[in-house]
Amino acid sequence: MGAGTLALALALALALALALALALALALALTLSLTLALTLIQVLRAKVPNGDEVLLKMDLAAGHFSAADRYRYLRELAFDYAWLLEALGKADAAPEVPEVIVGGPLR
Repeated sequence: MGAGTLALALALALALALALALALALALALTLSLTLALTLIQVLRAKVPNGDEVLLKMDLAAGHFSAADRYRYLRELAFDYAWLLEALGKADAAPEVPEVIVGGPLR
């Protein structure tokens, strides 16, 4: 085996070791953040009188702030509003929608 081949093999082994270390660090960080979030939920449920109304919503693929895709962001926002309306007991208070008859006479 030549010196160039040996150097390439060592570089590949080092890159593989770094990739494995990064994957393990990411898995540990996700595990710790999930554990911390679940611990926070347990504390909130103990403090809130109706502990069933505590929501944990985690999107690990969204990044730091929210989804980058506009429509995904709107779906998340709609979910948040729907949960809030449900929690306030206003989810069934939808406004009356007039019936639309297609092809009917204009009024």
